[in-house]
Amino acid sequence: MNIKYRPEIDGLRAISVIAVIVYHLKISFFEQQILKGGYLGVDIFFVISGYLITQMILNEIKITNTFNFKNFYSRRIRRLVPILSVVIIFSIPLGWKYMLPGDFMELSKSTISSIFFSSNFYFYFSGVEYIKQDSLLQPFLHTWSLSVEEQFYIFFHIFFYLIFKKFKKIFLPSLTLIFVLSFCFAIYGSINLEIANFYFPFSRIWEIIFGSIIAFFEVEKGSRSKNIFLNQIFQILGVVLILISFMNFNDEIKHPSTLTLIPVLGVGLIIWFSHGSEIITKILSLKILVFIGLISYSLYLWHYMIFAYGRFQQSEPTINDKLEWVTVTIILSIIFYFLIEKPFRKKEKIFNVDNVKIIIPVILIGIIIFNVININKEGFKKRQLVTETYLLDQRSYAFSDHYKFRTEYVPDNFLSNRDKKNVLIVGNSYGEDLFKSFFFNKDLYPEYHFALISGKKRYKDTNYQVHCLKELIINKDTICEDRNFTDNILNQYERTHVVVLSTLWTKNDIKILDDVIKLLLDDEKKVVIVSPSLESKIFKPHNFNLLDSLVYKSKALLEKDINFAKKEMFRYLAISDEKNKKLRKIAKENKVKYLLQSDFQCDVKKEECYILTDQKYKIYWDYGHYTNAGAKYLGKKAYEIGWFNLD
Repeated sequence: MNIKYRPEIDGLRAISVIAVIVYHLKISFFEQQILKGGYLGVDIFFVISGYLITQMILNEIKITNTFNFKNFYSRRIRRLVPILSVVIIFSIPLGWKYMLPGDFMELSKSTISSIFFSSNFYFYFSGVEYIKQDSLLQPFLHTWSLSVEEQFYIFFHIFFYLIFKKFKKIFLPSLTLIFVLSFCFAIYGSINLEIANFYFPFSRIWEIIFGSIIAFFEVEKGSRSKNIFLNQIFQILGVVLILISFMNFNDEIKHPSTLTLIPVLGVGLIIWFSHGSEIITKILSLKILVFIGLISYSLYLWHYMIFAYGRFQQSEPTINDKLEWVTVTIILSIIFYFLIEKPFRKKEKIFNVDNVKIIIPVILIGIIIFNVININKEGFKKRQLVTETYLLDQRSYAFSDHYKFRTEYVPDNFLSNRDKKNVLIVGNSYGEDLFKSFFFNKDLYPEYHFALISGKKRYKDTNYQVHCLKELIINKDTICEDRNFTDNILNQYERTHVVVLSTLWTKNDIKILDDVIKLLLDDEKKVVIVSPSLESKIFKPHNFNLLDSLVYKSKALLEKDINFAKKEMFRYLAISDEKNKKLRKIAKENKVKYLLQSDFQCDVKKEECYILTDQKYKIYWDYGHYTNAGAKYLGKKAYEIGWFNLD
């Protein structure tokens, strides 16, 4: 079975992988990120993959009247697994060197999920969001797309065989139906299931199917469009659609969604209207682009892993750092394309069938065994040396205690404190941190009694508590399933004198804030709005922060490290400036108090933020949440400056 080679397809692959790499580099020009929609390169890969593999399957069925499933699986394994294994092997010593034990353990979990092409589900259930800054520290996050693709082909090539061979007349209607259902699910998911929508295969199937439909028409029609004029026009249109998408999409746009049709249609136009003589086809067929396309899989695998470890070394990488990353990526990709990827794909003599059957399983079993041991050893945590007073183990000190405290405290005595001002704090995990700051220093506030509303996420892109409060006031209903909501919460709200709103402040939170304030004021509540807490999300959530990175490099916490971290943390205050402006404006318009947490988290005059208590305990256990020691320390700082003075 011979399928005519189309060099322009490899050229498309080159454009796609370049866009993805540039996007992950996070390069800005005049404060504007270059190719901020470059992540759409993955979507182009999906269309191309659907086209090529469907074309191969249908041609084989048409010519031989059958389909060799064994050969199909063998080709996919030889195509994907060997070079993926090499990248994984390289990542292990780098993880050992640069990662904290918790991160190293998580690396093993993501590695195993990548091997079994299930990393999309792993990252979803681990709460890793692709667009978040901390995701750049996940060496194998990019394998989610490989998982989606392979999950599709595990099942759908059987569908292609059965329907195309046995029920050919319904093949196209069946593809169309799946396309429509998947596309509708993506639209629904973009509104209601944003994170799941990004990772789950059914939200992506329509993109692959789009390529499959093009392949079907080509196989059945025998050729693509031969009208040179139309080919030129539609190919240029396809390029325009892709470039517009790359330059104008950003992390705020819901994806995949209706708008994703733009780049998908663009690549479809290029594929269908390419006949060989068009200017776009000639450009895409340039040798340099074709070569990049040939090594695109290696480039895709290597770049994210290298960039991640680069960021472990440099939390604020310079342009020179990023150029070094790209250079290393290109060199490794070229070397291992010729050394590993190409020989395995072509079944060259050094890697005959029998050898492949032995080599690949042995390598995979070895990788799996090591990573299982690493998980069991909790990232070989004993390799980590720290000073005695610096408590590095997040789970034993900060994490478990943090949540234990939350679940144990229930404001049962709220109603009994009639001689005090009842203060109800409403917020997400940062609201809980603020509550802890007061609670651990409650002896300093004899005139107040503090209580908390916080809980599980119910509303998309919203830290739920603001919505919960709105529903509580309007509908008298605790619909938000909050763990600290008690049966008498309504009565407690009625007895509340002061409501403090302290959350992450997403766009949706800010959008409804006016309505919430008016409802509270109508209920004769004093309202206080608290600014977002200080965050430094360049560091990996839950088990990594700035101090951890410094300690890990030097195996000790030195005074120079502490001074550096104080100044570095202060720089992150600017991240919240835009939110602060919006919130301050809303507070002023409604004549309610607005408080900046940075007033007690930092020393503005010295341009530094507090990162250790007087006893040298960490204040933050991740990118922004307090340890118990940190909450008590900052709460005392807040009291000392009269931060919560409501007069």
